[in-house]
Amino acid sequence: MINNLLKKIYLVLFCCCGAYVTCAQQEQFWAFGFGAGLDFASGTPVPVTTAIDAAEGCASVCNNSGALLFYTNGTDIWHAAGNVMPNGANLQPDGAGTISQAAVIVPLPDSSSKYYVFSLTNNHRLFYSVVDMDLNGGLGDVVPGRKGILVDTGLTEQMTAVAGDDCNIWVLVVGQLGLLKAYRVDYTGVATSPVVSPVVQVSGWLSDGIVGCMSVSPNRQKLSIARNNSLSLYDFNPATGACSNAIVLDTLRVNNYATCFSPDNSKVYYSNFSDGLWQYDLGQPTPAQVIASKFTMAWNGYLGMKLAADGKIYTVNRYGGFGNYLIDIIHAPNLAGSLSQLSSGIIGIGGLNNGLPNVVPAFIQRSISSSTKTVAGGCAAIDITLQADTPGTHYVWSNGQTGSSLAVTDTGMYWVRYEAPCATHTDTFRVVYGFSGVNFPQVVITEACRGSANGRARVQRSPGDNTAYTFTWTNSALVVLSASDTLEHVPAGSYWLRVNAGPGCDTTLPVLIPDLEFLASFTADTLACAGSDIQFNNTSPAHFTAFSWSFGDGAFATQAAPVHPYTHPGRYPVSLVATGAICSDTAYTMITIDPQVSGFAFSKTPGSLCMGDALQIVPSLDDTVTYTGFDWEIGGSSSFSLDGLQPFSYACDRSGLLYIHTTANFRACPGISYTDSVIVHAFPVVNLGNDTVLCYRGMPVYLQNLEPRAPGSTYRWNTGDTSPVLKVLHPGLYSLEVTSAAGCTTTENIEVKKDCYVDIPNSFTPNGDGSNDYFFPRQLLSRGLEQFRMKVFNRWGQVIFETTNLSGRGWDGRFNGQAQPEGVYLYLVDVVLKNGFREQYDGNVTLLR
Repeated sequence: MINNLLKKIYLVLFCCCGAYVTCAQQEQFWAFGFGAGLDFASGTPVPVTTAIDAAEGCASVCNNSGALLFYTNGTDIWHAAGNVMPNGANLQPDGAGTISQAAVIVPLPDSSSKYYVFSLTNNHRLFYSVVDMDLNGGLGDVVPGRKGILVDTGLTEQMTAVAGDDCNIWVLVVGQLGLLKAYRVDYTGVATSPVVSPVVQVSGWLSDGIVGCMSVSPNRQKLSIARNNSLSLYDFNPATGACSNAIVLDTLRVNNYATCFSPDNSKVYYSNFSDGLWQYDLGQPTPAQVIASKFTMAWNGYLGMKLAADGKIYTVNRYGGFGNYLIDIIHAPNLAGSLSQLSSGIIGIGGLNNGLPNVVPAFIQRSISSSTKTVAGGCAAIDITLQADTPGTHYVWSNGQTGSSLAVTDTGMYWVRYEAPCATHTDTFRVVYGFSGVNFPQVVITEACRGSANGRARVQRSPGDNTAYTFTWTNSALVVLSASDTLEHVPAGSYWLRVNAGPGCDTTLPVLIPDLEFLASFTADTLACAGSDIQFNNTSPAHFTAFSWSFGDGAFATQAAPVHPYTHPGRYPVSLVATGAICSDTAYTMITIDPQVSGFAFSKTPGSLCMGDALQIVPSLDDTVTYTGFDWEIGGSSSFSLDGLQPFSYACDRSGLLYIHTTANFRACPGISYTDSVIVHAFPVVNLGNDTVLCYRGMPVYLQNLEPRAPGSTYRWNTGDTSPVLKVLHPGLYSLEVTSAAGCTTTENIEVKKDCYVDIPNSFTPNGDGSNDYFFPRQLLSRGLEQFRMKVFNRWGQVIFETTNLSGRGWDGRFNGQAQPEGVYLYLVDVVLKNGFREQYDGNVTLLR
């Protein structure tokens, strides 16, 4: 890791550049940084958005067609749709971190759908997991039980991968004690013990040499390691995984980070995230001259580097500061010095961090051709099976057929081309037969029907063949069945024919009489209503030419596809016997005929009702009939369906004649309907008008229904009176109940209130809380007053309050400005009501505090 201070300033990125023997299609899509990406599908990189969250190291992989499969930061794996795979979180137990080369993806050599994902962690440990793209509906997932498998500990942040010479991949890491460790990945899995080589040991290795990247040249012959405090170059042996012959290019400059080779292996590039981007010319004859060839391409800080499929090197330029990083391009990395053409390339990539994806290594493909093999077929041109030498895939024979084997009967040259891991194979065969002269006799076979001994095989000579043959037919147990040129009346199976044509040509041929099976079949409606005609559709194969039908009701037919009527309900077994030249067979089915249905109805109660009442409906039907449901329509506006004959109720919300219609549905027979009706009576209308008032000793109030009286209706007041008009002398709540001739009842209420009154309280609390602070506030406790006088006396008869105001608050509990004590006080009130009547009130009131 970059030292802690720099970690706080920069998000240090994944540096690249692995060997350029990778398949270009597998690296066509790059995912890196915080949701950043580049798509090279069009030939020109296009910025895209991804779901990745990579502080530094990352890796992404495409299939052989260039379609994105998944990407990873070494901790989580996202599939192509942008979500973390179901088992793809927390690939290793050390958690997310900032590792220079945190991840590398390696394909499995024996599978086109599986990949290893190697993860380097903050605790300097190496783990691997296995992804299977056939899981999760083709989006891929981590294989259960093959996740977070520990490989090694005590490592630095450098990791890359490169193809070996023996159908293997080398995963390269560096130990903190100055050792390159090459882990072999092949058919057997990941090696538990690495190939170990020493690398240059420099001062401060444990503190400053951990951060950085390494890369292998495209021709797999050179290894470059960039560490924070050194740049070094090595010879690499892809056959053994070992490195040697170290050249220390620089140990003076710190903050070195990434390294990358040119496509033609002649140049190596290094980046420094403080102040430099350099090129070294590997074509120089001596190490000293290589060191002296150093060319400074730029002085500002550069981070990750990666060689793309277009032959250009892409590198992160941090000149603008975090959040404004650019991706610069080395357009001609094979050329020396300024001819390599460093220029500002892609800008404005959202989420660009410090790093670019790691390399995806591809296995080295070889072409293997076997020597021509001669295959002798005896004296007869019988089938000979040619078999490819090695297990593989995508077999193509010289005649265009596919598969690992080919059956031939003719002499000649044959070849098969196919793919095996890391190799394209071509196998060649020469087929010869010993029989010469006229063509050897052929065997003509007549198949046997399954379960019957009607198979037949006979020898057919070629025209002009007068050879004196002898024939012997045997079964698989070598029991002789015939000595003529014909074998007949045998079941299907394997037999042997021995043909002797004289000295030097005694051949035994395998003969297979196939098991021939033809099945009779037909289709028809298996459920119908009595009186229906059933069409029987014969779906038997063309082998059958004669047919015999039995319809289960005593009737028969011989047509291929007859029509038969069924007039009575019941269950009828139907059979078809089909006969052909070799085989016969019988097909069966069962026809069910349902009876015609009548007599469906329903009852309803009551016969008439008022609006809002519930109508009870009970349907009835023969319970032996198989029905599928009932459709109901009530009042022309309410439709619904019921599965069975269960009773139900319906609330009538409209008056008038209510029609009820229902249809019973059956599984085979037509539905039948029934309709009835019921009268729904409206409620009588009652209108007593608005609430009214009544003055004490004033004129009475007369209450009556303001709506016209319907014929036959009855009235009842809550006073017991049954007259249309009620004379009211006292205030109160009055109600009128009107019942129509049909028995529907409506009740209306009206309140008669006092219009002239005086209400005197018996206590008050003059404590200033705003509630009940005054005795007898007239505007609240009186109504209809023309004159008013009130006097308040204390217990000794002294008048302590007097007023004649018709409005006002009343007594506030004071006398001469002094609050009076709690206790009982007397009052005298004289009033004249608006109807002219005079009233006098006296009593006592309690003052409370």
